[in-house]
Amino acid sequence: MGILDIFLQASSTSSLLGALVVLVLVYIVSSSSFGSQDEGKGPPGPKPLPLLGNLLQLDLKRPYHTLLELSKKYGSVFTIYLGPKKVVVLAGYKTVKEALLNQAEEFGDRDTMQITHDNNQGHGVLWSNGESWKEMRRFALTNLRDFGMGKRASEDKIIEECDHLIEVFKKCKGEAFDTTQPINYAVSNIICSIVYGSRFEYDDAEFTSLVDRTNRTIQLVGSPSIQVYNLFPWIGKFVAHRKEINMLISANTKQNQHLFSRLKETLNPQMCRGYVDAFLLRKKNLEESGVTDSNFHDKNLMQTVINLFNAGTDTTATTLRWGLLFMAKYPKIQDKVKEELSRVIGSRQAQVEDRKSLPFTDAVIHETQRLANIVPMALPHKTSQDVTFQGHFIKKGTTVYPLLTSVLYDENGKFIKRDAFMPFSAGRRVCLGESLARMELFIFFTSLLQHFRFTPAPGVSEDELDLTPRTGFTLNPSPHKLFSSQDEGKEPPGPKPLPIIGNLLQIDLKRPYHTFLELSKTYGSVFTVYLGSKKVVVLAGYKTVKEALVNYAEEFGDRDTMQITEETGNSHGVVFSNGESWKEMRRFALTNLRDFGMGKRACEDKIIEECTYLIEVFNKCKGKAFDTAKPMNCAVSNIICSIVYGSRFEYDDPEFTSLVERTNRNIQLLGSPSIQVYNMFPWIGKWVANRKEFHTMVAANKEQNRRLFTRLKETFDPQMCRGFVDSFLLRKQNLEESGITKSHFHDNNLLQTVLNLFAAGTDTTATTLRWGLLFMAKYPKIQDQVQEELSRVIGSRQAQVEDRTSLPFTDAVIHETQRLANIVPMAIPHKTSEDVTFQGHFIKKGTTVFPLLTSVLYDESEWEHPRSFYPAHFLDKDGKFIKRDAFMPFSAGRRACLGESLARMELFIFFTSLLQHFRFTPAPGVSEDELDLTPRVGFTLSPSPHKLCAVSCISISLFGALVVLLLVYIFSSSFSSQDEGKGPPGPKPLPLLGNLLQLDLKRPYHTFMEKYGSVFTVHLGPQKVVILAGYKTVKEALVNYADEFGDRYAMQITKETSGGHGLVWSNGESWREMKRFTLTNLRDFGMGKRACEDKIIEECTYLIDVLKKCKGEAFDTTQPIYQAVSNIICSIVYGSRFEYDDAEFTSLLNLKESGITDSHFHDKNLIQTVLNLFTAGTDTTATTLRWALLYMAKNPKIQEQVQEELSKVKRGRQVQVEDRQHLHFTNAVIHEIQRLANIVPMALPHKMSQDITFQGHFIKKGTTVYPLLTSVLCDETEWEHPSSFYPAHFLDKDGKFVKRDAFLPFSAGRRQCPGESLARMEIFLFFTSLLQHFRFTPPPGVSEDEVDLTPIVSFGVSPSPHKLCAVPVV
Repeated sequence: MGILDIFLQASSTSSLLGALVVLVLVYIVSSSSFGSQDEGKGPPGPKPLPLLGNLLQLDLKRPYHTLLELSKKYGSVFTIYLGPKKVVVLAGYKTVKEALLNQAEEFGDRDTMQITHDNNQGHGVLWSNGESWKEMRRFALTNLRDFGMGKRASEDKIIEECDHLIEVFKKCKGEAFDTTQPINYAVSNIICSIVYGSRFEYDDAEFTSLVDRTNRTIQLVGSPSIQVYNLFPWIGKFVAHRKEINMLISANTKQNQHLFSRLKETLNPQMCRGYVDAFLLRKKNLEESGVTDSNFHDKNLMQTVINLFNAGTDTTATTLRWGLLFMAKYPKIQDKVKEELSRVIGSRQAQVEDRKSLPFTDAVIHETQRLANIVPMALPHKTSQDVTFQGHFIKKGTTVYPLLTSVLYDENGKFIKRDAFMPFSAGRRVCLGESLARMELFIFFTSLLQHFRFTPAPGVSEDELDLTPRTGFTLNPSPHKLFSSQDEGKEPPGPKPLPIIGNLLQIDLKRPYHTFLELSKTYGSVFTVYLGSKKVVVLAGYKTVKEALVNYAEEFGDRDTMQITEETGNSHGVVFSNGESWKEMRRFALTNLRDFGMGKRACEDKIIEECTYLIEVFNKCKGKAFDTAKPMNCAVSNIICSIVYGSRFEYDDPEFTSLVERTNRNIQLLGSPSIQVYNMFPWIGKWVANRKEFHTMVAANKEQNRRLFTRLKETFDPQMCRGFVDSFLLRKQNLEESGITKSHFHDNNLLQTVLNLFAAGTDTTATTLRWGLLFMAKYPKIQDQVQEELSRVIGSRQAQVEDRTSLPFTDAVIHETQRLANIVPMAIPHKTSEDVTFQGHFIKKGTTVFPLLTSVLYDESEWEHPRSFYPAHFLDKDGKFIKRDAFMPFSAGRRACLGESLARMELFIFFTSLLQHFRFTPAPGVSEDELDLTPRVGFTLSPSPHKLCAVSCISISLFGALVVLLLVYIFSSSFSSQDEGKGPPGPKPLPLLGNLLQLDLKRPYHTFMEKYGSVFTVHLGPQKVVILAGYKTVKEALVNYADEFGDRYAMQITKETSGGHGLVWSNGESWREMKRFTLTNLRDFGMGKRACEDKIIEECTYLIDVLKKCKGEAFDTTQPIYQAVSNIICSIVYGSRFEYDDAEFTSLLNLKESGITDSHFHDKNLIQTVLNLFTAGTDTTATTLRWALLYMAKNPKIQEQVQEELSKVKRGRQVQVEDRQHLHFTNAVIHEIQRLANIVPMALPHKMSQDITFQGHFIKKGTTVYPLLTSVLCDETEWEHPSSFYPAHFLDKDGKFVKRDAFLPFSAGRRQCPGESLARMEIFLFFTSLLQHFRFTPPPGVSEDEVDLTPIVSFGVSPSPHKLCAVPVV
């Protein structure tokens, strides 16, 4: 230890004076003094001594205390002299805030201490100034954010680190320990993962020495001897602490150089691991560009990394240590924190989003930061220029201390205001890692308090805990030890067990859930039973089950495997597995279920398709009684098959049906009493016949799946995964090619996961549907209400998931079916993953737990009529659907059914489709009252064997229809000249010509609407045509009567060219098949997805290049826009785009006008569908875009508003689809263009698929119908200015975009444009991209008023020939 250190550590002032004798000698030769008077009146302060200044008045161990006292005498801005160095001190919240925020520039420079300057020479981000500081701070901030600061990625790293820290605390086994090192290492690992790209183990010598040296350095920098050295650098050789600091920093620098070398060797420019990689990459890029004098050099890298490491470790770790010390000091506050954590989030991992729900905990963390006051004087600032502040003149270059301790201890009570909370300082030099530190403090603190109770070491009382901070640059707690413990409570009560057999004699093994429900009335919501020698904890009631599975998800999240499943599954798969294997398989299964359609339109289409097959099977029964089990199981199973294997099976495929039947039989056996007893006493296995049958069927299912896997492997294409199995095989192959042979992606996991998905994806949904049909037969009045709602709301068209919100009663019936059916009454058994105290009961790790779902779904405190079929459980007083918290048929928490969204979709679509087509009744001779609702014994509760009659809804009304026909027959002779009913009115036709002479063939039907109403008849020659006019009428016909108005009328010319093939002009099965296939493939190849967006954006660049070549001269927009738009559909249909000068491409564009169909494709449907897609995918969108540019040239002020919005919101970058929500005016303009352009005014002609009475008018099957879209888009009852270009049609009073119901440019119903989402995306991206690059004007000599909006009327409505100028936007 140096001489000066010894003197400074002495307690008496005389010793200090002795130490300063040497310093006085310097004064003799000193040429400097305290200087002349400043230009203005400087801040007041105590009178300084020569050379020493005010040092004798300061407590160098606690200088902030002295400064705080001086502020009471000299005010909030005062001067002191540290030796010859003049320092201005700012005290109090208002003053510090005013200086650092309001005058941030003037007080924004950093004053470097001598000790820091020795080691960093003004480099890095902490002690630097000027351009270097600005550049390093910007770069550090950007990269801290890029590598997760304040984001979910960083939160995940902190949560992971919590696990490691908790393990270290647990190893102390309740003994008192020093919290310093483990907390330092945990916090340091967060900044390490951001700076270096990885964390370190706590026993890594290289890492621990780096952390320990850093903390020792920070302690020494605040020591009295170093403070004196900073004032009198020439005494350095007498200061041992200076030598120690230099050695520590040198060692840290050398260690960082080694780390940098390793990172450089493995640097990959395509994958930056952390801040160091990003810095090295920027440095390399600058050097390759010839820039050699940038601030990105090795010294700045080294110092910035050391700064980030020091700041990112010490401050947060120190605050956390204070936090735990305060908890041990104030146990009542600790109790309140733990109570809030337990009440709000239980034992699940706390997350940042929980902060708002934990006000007391958050307040405790903030108060810890305030009272700990770990950087009491902040880092010293320096004035960047002369400044007069609060009436005091402060010269440029003056050192300034913002006294943070005076802010955090401000006696005016300002702490309750957030502004006065400044532990991170403020202004330009505010801590750049503030958001990271706040996240770390919250997650580390809450996680530790969730797992431990902190108390003083044995023999130390709370009052004896010392809160005096240790001397250092930051204020750490004095050395201390704490004791961490976990409480155990009483075990749950329960009936007394007998030896060996436990409580078996008290349990009904066929209906054990009934017994458990009764026991819960005696022993409460958490109780113990013994199944043989096996201890089981049963959870009963909604609140208890939810709290366990949701709030204590981790603790109750393991799966307990039964003996029979362990034998057949070996803990593989996704249902009965645990640990990493389960996590990996569940993540992979969830991802792939979603990728292959779960919860999406693709999956909905599969279910709708399967409905048609199921309905055909039911139709074949011709109203006779039949068992619903097999067809229902096969239909539901085909949905999971299409996801897992990539294809469905026919219902008479013996391989498929045997797989389904064996699976259902196994689920039944699994719940049988004999298997339950075997699970408790495995040694009786050889006497249990059901066990042998179970094993036989599982073996058969495994063998059959292996054969399926073999066939899939033979046709496996890595570029086109057909289903889950293909995805699994691909992942397995990729891992093996990477040399990873011990992953969880092995054959056993594949086989078991597929078996799990197949069983769960078949049994539960099919069983629920069978209960649904049984309930309908049992309760015919409820069935009537469902069918009435279906008929009223969606008519005869296919129900879709989006209809659920419009069918509240039907939705309530489905939910009530799931509730009362109660098909998994005890869930699948859980197991505690760790010791847990739950509702005052201690439950040991590894205990089997039964969440009694039957007690949730029948909870008398949650349901008005728990034992009855009562759909009103899910309806409010207005008949609207309401969710109920206690509705948990899919369980909850970590083990909630992973196929829930798929099951919900299946239940809705299958149920509604069947109820649209059939009325379900008991078998002949069985009354509704005699229908048995007793479930069959099994692992899931399925209905007892029964038969139902599915009577076609058409045949029900057949008798009534025959009566009507009879009456018609009786009176037919009297009214032979009249139609079958009163047809729509219309003008009287001429023989042969009909109403042709009365029509304006360019704009037909406009004159008739006012006279004949919204449904009227015209005759086009001898052909009778019904016209539908106005929004309400067109919508009612196309949406509510979709099936009746859903056929297509083929014109003679299209008949000749298409032969009824393709997508547009076809009908019946061919049309349905082509539409389904087309929709599926349009989506598969990107429609509405990011892949398609990228294609459009790429095409925009080609189009912009073409327009640029015009150099602002007038040009015809037709060809380039047609070619650009056409290339999008080409990339989807043919798989590639074409160049605009490709002769084959340009001739193909002309095909749509010439009717040529004799291409090289000889399959008629292929040819016609491709021609349909090509034509529709080109013409409509391109025509709309041409109208758009014409309207912009016509309305320059609107064009300016669009361009101003694009410029303001997007700052010149490429617009993306997700920007639509922020571009309200632009979106409104695009919609108004589509409305007013009105490019398909009469839609494509429809045809009646059956006789119908519509709005009181009889329309005969086969009648041609024109839905007059122009009457919708220009409906005077729907649009304020129907004939004007008025974007405000689509804006609310606040200028936000609003949808309008009468906006139907793509038509509606069954024949709605299948490419609508693609067209919307194209119009938006092409339009915004062009408006970003060009201003469109009329050609020279043509004014805006002279721009002609008269359309060319053909099949569609396109602009008259014209030219525009595309002037580049600068």
